[in-house]
Amino acid sequence: MATPGQTTSTVAKELRTVIVTGASSGIGAYCARALKAEGWRVFATARKPADIAVLEADGLEAFYLDYREPESIAALVEAVLE
Repeated sequence: MATPGQTTSTVAKELRTVIVTGASSGIGAYCARALKAEGWRVFATARKPADIAVLEADGLEAFYLDYREPESIAALVEAVLE
């Protein structure tokens, strides 16, 4: 709900959040950076620590994620919902 001085579109823009898996290369990398440039809050995921460091250096909220490790999924969900 918009507060005084805010428009509905302003509120919608503030709420734009996306999780991009595989953000270290290819289409995932492109989408993560393009969405960030458009003002989205991007949770970018990768498996390699070096790739996560690059994502963070690019201003993205980067997280380790491997679908074979349920604890990594739980950690990402917890971070997104904070």
